[in-house]
Amino acid sequence: MNKLALICATILPSLAAGDGAREITIGSLAPDQGTLVRYENRYLMCLRPLRAVGLWGLDGRRIYETEVSPPPSNLPTEHRFWEGVSDATVDNDGFVAAAVSFRVWENAPDGKSEKVTTSGPFGGIVVLDKAGIQTEFVGTGRYLPIRICFDRNHQIWTLGSERDGGNEFLLHEYSREGKQIGAYVQRSTLPHQLPISEFYGSFLRSGGDRIGALLVSGPASEDAEWFEVDLLGRLIGRWSVKEEYLNGGVASRGVALTASGKAYARSTQRISTFDASTASWKTVKLDSNLDRLLGADGEELVFILSKEDTTRLTWVTAPTQ
Repeated sequence: MNKLALICATILPSLAAGDGAREITIGSLAPDQGTLVRYENRYLMCLRPLRAVGLWGLDGRRIYETEVSPPPSNLPTEHRFWEGVSDATVDNDGFVAAAVSFRVWENAPDGKSEKVTTSGPFGGIVVLDKAGIQTEFVGTGRYLPIRICFDRNHQIWTLGSERDGGNEFLLHEYSREGKQIGAYVQRSTLPHQLPISEFYGSFLRSGGDRIGALLVSGPASEDAEWFEVDLLGRLIGRWSVKEEYLNGGVASRGVALTASGKAYARSTQRISTFDASTASWKTVKLDSNLDRLLGADGEELVFILSKEDTTRLTWVTAPTQ
């Protein structure tokens, strides 16, 4: 069993205690060591940035751990080289979608290695069924999806951009079968025109009737924006907010949207909720030992709780203020 499997196997056997459990000892967990840990739709998912996705259920069993990849080329002189997985999301029926990128290397028809050409990077979305079998690969061309989430209608949303610039849309919406449904929020409306992959930080989350995104498009603390759209892509609101740069950002340790669409964020110093009336993240009173914010479960927030020499997974009712 590799390191990723060992990390996640220590998390979930305790979850077999049942749905009523609200604090679970999980032993040692090191999510900063190249592993993304995300709680979503009553699944726990572990993502290794190179290519591995692991999914565990609340019965404490590992459903699968698998590697995802772009499909092979039909051209004998063309090869696709993996760049990695930037984010992944799990639907409420166990289907997983991962945001990926790759490059293409092409040999000259005569086979001479010195004539190798490269192109890319190119983006894509990999869809895995409940058994972890790769059922779809959606090529997104020069658009590189960096963040990804499912909405309650099983549609896939991505946040990304073209690395070479352009007046394209940041948010894309797809069906689970790979059909693009819509594209929203033009990049030209941001304060700076950097590609999403070079932004200081970004998050994309789904909650209730909306999609929320936090991104930073430039070097100044005022370059952070929080925006929300409904499930038809219509803008609910867009606000410029000040990031906490000295402490790694207001959401450096996670963002969550509850079922009612309320946004919460965890930084190194505080836990906050977004107040649209003042376009700011306001501190809420919660246990200071709550560490990384993994996601939301209805109107509860799911954290890693660090206390003394133990680590726990804990559910906390989302405070109203």
